[in-house]
Amino acid sequence: MSHSSARDTLLNLKLEDVKRLCSDNIYERGLAYLKQDGVSNQTIHDNFLSGHVQGSQYYTYDVKIKVENGNLIPNCTCPYDYEDFCKHAISLLASWIKYHEQFIDIELFFEELRKKSKDELLTIIQRWTYAYPNNVFKYYSNQNLNGSKNKLQKVFTSGSKSYDDVPDIIKDLKDFDPILQGYEKKNDLESFNDIKYLVGLCFENLSPFDYSDDIEPFVERLIRIYVKIFQNLDVDWSVKKGTLEFNFRIFIKSSDDGISDIISNTLVHSGFEDMEIDFVEKMITNEIDLQKKNRKHGHEHLGSKLVLLLLDFYENNNDYKKFTYTCEKEFQYCYDRYIQFLESTETFDKAILYCKKSLEFVTGFSQIDLLVKLGDLEYKTGNEENSLRYYLEAFEINPLYSEETIIEKIRKISLILNSWPQVKKELILKLEQKEYYHMLIEIYLKDDDFDSAYKLAFQIKKLDNYDIEIVAKALLKDFPNKASELYRIIGEDFVSKANIESYRKALHYFRKMQRIYFSSGQSEEFFTYIDKLLSNNFKKRLLHKELSRLRSHR
Repeated sequence: MSHSSARDTLLNLKLEDVKRLCSDNIYERGLAYLKQDGVSNQTIHDNFLSGHVQGSQYYTYDVKIKVENGNLIPNCTCPYDYEDFCKHAISLLASWIKYHEQFIDIELFFEELRKKSKDELLTIIQRWTYAYPNNVFKYYSNQNLNGSKNKLQKVFTSGSKSYDDVPDIIKDLKDFDPILQGYEKKNDLESFNDIKYLVGLCFENLSPFDYSDDIEPFVERLIRIYVKIFQNLDVDWSVKKGTLEFNFRIFIKSSDDGISDIISNTLVHSGFEDMEIDFVEKMITNEIDLQKKNRKHGHEHLGSKLVLLLLDFYENNNDYKKFTYTCEKEFQYCYDRYIQFLESTETFDKAILYCKKSLEFVTGFSQIDLLVKLGDLEYKTGNEENSLRYYLEAFEINPLYSEETIIEKIRKISLILNSWPQVKKELILKLEQKEYYHMLIEIYLKDDDFDSAYKLAFQIKKLDNYDIEIVAKALLKDFPNKASELYRIIGEDFVSKANIESYRKALHYFRKMQRIYFSSGQSEEFFTYIDKLLSNNFKKRLLHKELSRLRSHR
């Protein structure tokens, strides 16, 4: 919006217009502040009104009113957030309507200063310095930031970087933490330009493999401050256009997903006016076309990254027509995103169609993901037989995919189709061949087949102690003697490892045995077993010491 049209909006503003911006209570209290001479330091600059308003609790609040596309957008440092306009913003607007001649026009002020001689300007500066000495500190703070910018430039550009340089770079970067805080506090166009320059230095001089665990947080923090200032700045289109182009270049260069996400937000959420939306869209689509030409040179990942950015952009602007068109045009880059979208809109038949289309070019784990997704979609449309077929196909490719999840899906559908006994046999045969014992145990325990689970845990030497304990816990209530036998197997396995930590773990499981024996009145039998175990391991002094703790219950 031009400054002249913003000024026209303000000059045509009436109290009736202001009253419609807020509740009656806020409006009346805002006028009360004005009557109490609570508004001061009023200025107008470009499309902004600014001023200080004295609050009811001895606080003075900074208030700004921005004019954008004919709308008034308030910003006040008070904590009130129940309405868009607080009483302080209303008071500033009322002050403008009633006494706009009291507002200092910053542009006219600078025109007056330009007419002054050098000596006159020095005299003015001297008076202001005596009156407001804090400005001296602000001046030197700016000088320190500029000096630090030059120092940081040397850190990033002093010759080619390699892993050998990382410790020195990290040491230098730690000195810049207060400098970054300075940029963040200033939050103005000057600090934005400085930090934008430093962001460019990072990406031009440090290749992705130089981003160690210590360098990367610095770069990410730099990016976050840059984005924060960018989002709060009010600049003309030429500056914003150049910044969006810069952000897009950084997005393309960044191989780190975290940094890419931060930068992509400045592009996705930039479109508030048609001019910005068109510009960002064209910038992304042109780059996608360029990457298609370079596809032979291994740019597939960047192509996918760009398409997903474009989809985020369309979705943020609620342009689902272009979103759908892009998904179908660039399907190979965004098939999972489109299928997810179709599922979320309950367009299940179309989602199934595009799942099948994806299987024509997808391999590996992504292929299994699609088969499971097909099973889910077919189930949602009531086609249980097709659903089971896709789940079994995924299981056939990799039985360990999501382990219990795929087994549970197969079991659920098979029970609906009354085919679980036969399907279960086929699964067990496959798992036995592959020696996937953990999943076998899960199947047995789900069906309360405790006998099969116990035989597997008792007989298979390759079984992990974790799986044996799962079976023991399941048996404990109804089959305590079998649970005790499994705890014995685990305990003896830890004894065989012959170190103090394993002896302590063995003690843990022997105590579980002990509770079972004691509850059935077989304490003597338990200690007979322990004595025999120690006799067979008479040289293991540390084992004797650990297991002696069991005798305190004798």
